[in-house]
Amino acid sequence: MSVNVNRSVSDQFYRYKMPRLIAKVEGKGNGIKTVIVNMVDVAKALNRPPTYPTKYFGCELGAQTQFDV
Repeated sequence: MSVNVNRSVSDQFYRYKMPRLIAKVEGKGNGIKTVIVNMVDVAKALNRPPTYPTKYFGCELGAQTQFDV
């Protein structure tokens, strides 16, 4: 996967920065789930639809994923 970096920036100290993931744990017992609150912001920084990183996490972690708009 490649990250689209803005090549028009000529500042030599410029760094690509992605927003930090904000994860929130909801539920108790067997109904526990982790919600990534700012997935839309992260997807915008990667220049991808929000469902792509959600699907990636599901495949890498072996978990069921659900994306609510």
